[in-house]
Parts: sequence; C-alpha cells; structure tokens
Amino acid sequence: MKILKRLLILLLALMLVSSCACRTGIEEFPNDSSSETSNLSVTTVGSDLETAATGTADLSGEPETTPEPLPETTLPESTTEPETTEAPKTIISLNKKRVMFVGNSFIYWGSCVNSQNSGKSGDNGYFFQVAKSFGDNVLVTNYTFPNYYLSASNDGAYERMLAEHPYYYNNPNNKSMDPFYKQDYVILQQYGSNISSTLTDARKIMALFPPETKFCFYVTTNDVEKNRTSNLGAAKLLRDRYDVIYLPVGHIAYDLWQHTVTIPDTKLQYSRNTFIVARTSSDGFHPNFLTGYITALMIYCAITGNSAVGADWSFVSTSMRDYILDTSNFDKVLASETDMLGIQKLIDEYIAKYNP
Repeated sequence: MKILKRLLILLLALMLVSSCACRTGIEEFPNDSSSETSNLSVTTVGSDLETAATGTADLSGEPETTPEPLPETTLPESTTEPETTEAPKTIISLNKKRVMFVGNSFIYWGSCVNSQNSGKSGDNGYFFQVAKSFGDNVLVTNYTFPNYYLSASNDGAYERMLAEHPYYYNNPNNKSMDPFYKQDYVILQQYGSNISSTLTDARKIMALFPPETKFCFYVTTNDVEKNRTSNLGAAKLLRDRYDVIYLPVGHIAYDLWQHTVTIPDTKLQYSRNTFIVARTSSDGFHPNFLTGYITALMIYCAITGNSAVGADWSFVSTSMRDYILDTSNFDKVLASETDMLGIQKLIDEYIAKYNP
C-alpha cells in the first residue's frame, strides 16, 4: 500500500513538471495568431515616405528624391559674322548710246572731248576712247564752246541750242523733235565763275530733252579751288532733287594737290601743276591731259557703274605743250602704274562719296 502511494506521488510530480515545461514554451515561442503587432510605425507626409523605426528593419527602401536641375548652359556667341549677300552692282552698257557734253573749255581742254569738234557729233576724245576700251561704241556730241555759260544772252548754251535746234522736246509748234535732242546722257558744266543762276540754267537745258534723257553735272577744279558756292550748291541740289549725277572731278584733283588725300606708295610729289596747265600768265586753271583723262574716266564709270580700277590709259598724251611758264610731272604720273591705279581707286571712292 505504501508502495502504491509513492508511485502515485511520483506520477503527480512528473505531471506537474511536464505542465510547467509546456507553459514556459508557449511564452517563449508565441504562434503567429497571438503575436503582438510589430513595433514599427509608418508616417506619410505629402509624397515623401518617412519611416520612424524602433527596431532594425527599414521597410521604406531608398528615399524618393527630386533630382537637382542641371546648371544652365549658355552657348558661346558665334564669332563668325553672318553671311551677307550684296546685290550685284548693275552695269549699264553705253554701246550704241548717245552722250552729249554741254559746257566750255574746262571740258575740251585736256581732251575729254576735242576742241575742233565743237558743235559736232562723232567726237573721239578721251571719253570716246575710255568707252571704247570698255567695249562700248558711243556716239559723242561735243556742244562745248570757249567762255560759254549754261545760259546767257550772247554766249549761253541754252540760247544757242534754241537758235540752232528750235524743235526741242514738247516744243510749242508741235514739231517732231530734232534728233539733236535724242540723247541718252547729257553732261552739264558751268562757266568758271560763281553764277547764281546755275541751278535754274541747268534746269532750262534739261527741259529741252525727252524724259528718258539722264544728266550729269561736272564740278571743275576751278569750282572747288575758288569755292564757287553757287555752282557747288547747284550740283548738290540737282543731285538731290532731280537725280542728276554729281561728277566730283574738281574735288579729286584739288584734294590730291593739297595732299588731303595721297596715293599709297607713290614716289611722286603732287602739286597744282600735276593737274593744271601753265601755258600763259593768264591761264592757270584749265585741266591738262591727265585731268582730261580723269574727267573722261569718272564720267564713264559714274554713268555705267563700272570700276575705274584697271582701265586703260595708254592713249593719254604726255605732251608738255601747255607748260610754257612752268613744268609738270603729270607725265611721270601717267608712267607710274602705282599712281594711276591709286588715282583710279580714288575715282571709284569719290563717285560713291558724292553720290550716296
């Protein structure tokens, strides 16, 4: 009996130990259904995900970031000038055209036209020769006379025209226009004095010709040297108001002998006698052969648009017949390619300067 009691006590003790062991295992290893919520809290602010963790786990992954803007890039300014295409210069052909010179000895002295052809057509002076060297065959009318004005009672070109050729364009007699007035270009030149009526006189002559005729006004060395303000002013007004070509022959010669402009690399000394004759004590103002050539070339290039550079001058006389009282070096200028090309460049520049 005592043995049975001891066995029962032992069995109860074993059961008690087993029960305690099971209770302890449940506390150490809780199952998923009874586990407490993980001690991680997640807070969302705007579009950013912030994680505040009390454990070691990070459930948010890489934080979302806004990429910084790229720095602005300024392209360097182009150092290349934009291409500009200039309109090709219009070149006017004078082939088979008619050109008339109206004036006095400032035109024919120096042989721009020939003095023996006064009042005639078919002149073959330097203007004709220049045109020919460019391939143009021009019919030149020489209406230049000694001591003539554009208009005057006894020795005016206007009055002489009316007397010799009364049937001008739109004449009151309704007669057919005299072919004398059928000109493509007319060059006008005033008497060597300060004539207050120069503008009016030029306009009177211009009215005798048909509308298609174009005009030029020749400014002489005398106009510039003596500052003939009426003639110079008329030349500008004719250009600005009536589309008359300004011919600055006097300006280029005067500026060269005054050394206002120079020829690069020249070995010559320019003076008044380089351009003006010294035939008699009373004649120190007429152009010589070099100036006659400059006159002819400037007129041709101003009308046609051709460059003067490279033009032929082989036909220009180097005779010193008009240098009795003094000497000249114009023949040396004509013999120098450097000087002649320099003068030709100036002709282009002066045409552009005085006809903007």
